[in-house]
Amino acid sequence: MQSNSHKRKTLIRVSTIVFEIIVLLTAVAIFASSVFGWFANNNSVSGNGMAVQLKVSGDLQIRASATGDNIGVTAIDNNTTSIEFPDMEKKEIYPGVSGQITFYVHDGSQGAQNAYSFNYRIIPQNDEWCGVDAYPDGFVTGLTADEKALALKYMSSHIMFFESFSEGKYSGWINPKGYAKKEVASADKATPCPVTVYWAWVPNYKDIFKTPSAFIEENTRAEIERYYTANADKLFLGGENSSDAFDGADTVIGISIKYMCFVIEVAWQ
Repeated sequence: MQSNSHKRKTLIRVSTIVFEIIVLLTAVAIFASSVFGWFANNNSVSGNGMAVQLKVSGDLQIRASATGDNIGVTAIDNNTTSIEFPDMEKKEIYPGVSGQITFYVHDGSQGAQNAYSFNYRIIPQNDEWCGVDAYPDGFVTGLTADEKALALKYMSSHIMFFESFSEGKYSGWINPKGYAKKEVASADKATPCPVTVYWAWVPNYKDIFKTPSAFIEENTRAEIERYYTANADKLFLGGENSSDAFDGADTVIGISIKYMCFVIEVAWQ
């Protein structure tokens, strides 16, 4: 197994990602189209991409901007029209890269706004809506169902989502099996509630399992450590709690997934 530093020097290639809003005929999603160029074992992975999608449950509205239209949907398909995503710099995708996503939730009130709350979560997955004929399901060709499931399991754990980012560290981890909660106070005028989520492909074993972490606030790091100590198979290749097995799971992601998306779910609390 390669050391993490050697993996970084020899096995990672990157390319830029341009984020877009994709408007579906019966659904709306935020997408990104680009090349996801992380690879391993000197097997180049090209023609890859990353996407972010939004879907909503119930009567809540979800918007790309405070004054924008409701883009929330209950289903996603690939009949899409692309719109440029505002204020998003190009990103390189590989372990250690991070970013943030902001969207707005509104209860549809006119005039005064009653207090309400909602839950949200983000699910990273293969981008089956990428529209690339060579990779219609977002995976490299020739993978078995078990190999696809393994790559998705590791991706859901190695790419983490947080509610806060301050002084160079993440906090408020959004557990992949749970939801974050947002409360909106009553007001004389209804105002969409901004939600900013910070995401990071956690680069190193030590960022979670050694203290102090240069990447994650201590209480949050300890929470993540407890979860993945009890669920090692979700984070480590072969379920072995070690730096090499952590890197091995990264390798599985890099050689399996060609196009990636984030699905954001929002629902009444």
